[in-house]
Amino acid sequence: MSIVRRMFIEGDNKLATSSNADTNLTFRDITAADAQALCDCVKTCYGDTYFVEEFSDPEKLADLVRRKMIHSQIAVTPTGQVVGHLGLSLERADDTTADTLAAMVVPEYRGHRILLELGMQLGKTYEKLNLVGLQLYAIAVHSIVQGHSTDAGGVETGILLGHFPPDMEIEGFPNAYDGRRIAAVLLYFPLHPAPPQTIYIPERYQKIIDSVYSRLKQDRAIQISTYQPLIEKTIATIDKKPRQGTARIRIDAVGRNLIETVAAFKDTSRSAFPVLYVDLPLADPSSAGFVEGLRSLGFFYAGIVLERSGSDILRMQCMNRNYINPEAIVLARPHGKNLLEFILSDRS
Repeated sequence: MSIVRRMFIEGDNKLATSSNADTNLTFRDITAADAQALCDCVKTCYGDTYFVEEFSDPEKLADLVRRKMIHSQIAVTPTGQVVGHLGLSLERADDTTADTLAAMVVPEYRGHRILLELGMQLGKTYEKLNLVGLQLYAIAVHSIVQGHSTDAGGVETGILLGHFPPDMEIEGFPNAYDGRRIAAVLLYFPLHPAPPQTIYIPERYQKIIDSVYSRLKQDRAIQISTYQPLIEKTIATIDKKPRQGTARIRIDAVGRNLIETVAAFKDTSRSAFPVLYVDLPLADPSSAGFVEGLRSLGFFYAGIVLERSGSDILRMQCMNRNYINPEAIVLARPHGKNLLEFILSDRS
């Protein structure tokens, strides 16, 4: 559990502690009945600025908990107040990697190593769900999470130039983005070796993808591909996050009309969402042949996401508005800086 200790214990202890806090806490799995109390915790920590819609809507949050798409540990006082949270979310119920989710402690309880205890408890959930790894989205206004996670074995796989809304505030860290959208560093943290897999990539991205996988140390056979799809119609799922300002189209089955499908997605989303993503399954040998067409639509390299629905994913990003400030992006390691340099060149 070194990643938990590295990522949470130092930050928790740097924050102020209240002598009035009731430290007789229970640490347990969240239930649907806790949804309102967790939403209250989020509001206490972030006011109205937290960008994940479900964490301000108890009914939506309870539904995700019931469907086992969110798995969380919470710290609860004897009166039922939720004062700490750490969780993960699944994109599909049978995925073997998960996104980390919402590490928070209400101000008067900080300094009691609550996040560390929550992280230790959440480790049992990793094993119960048979997870092989975690996907982190480290906000790039400081390098703490990047540094701790890479020290513990995590690998930067990409940079999402405008992933977070411009009004996000991080206590103790000045926002140098000058009102523009805030970048996230995409990191993968392995828990267990992932199953062997052949992935198919475009020649344009061979060097950068090789550099990522050389650090990931997963069992992957990498091939350059120019295969054509066998089916006509692309099957896709669209995920919109209005408060975050992002929309994503996940390609579930690659068809010959993929470019037309993504173009329609862009046309219907561009006015409402500053940032768009497209996810291509690298286990499908025909995905790679569409990268140049996607670049012609304004998409460019974002990063690699591992083990989603049996495939590693190439995520590409599109900035509908020039609301980014690359000079403000804080990176912890030379590999991250190399990724940023490549991504900016691929965008131009």
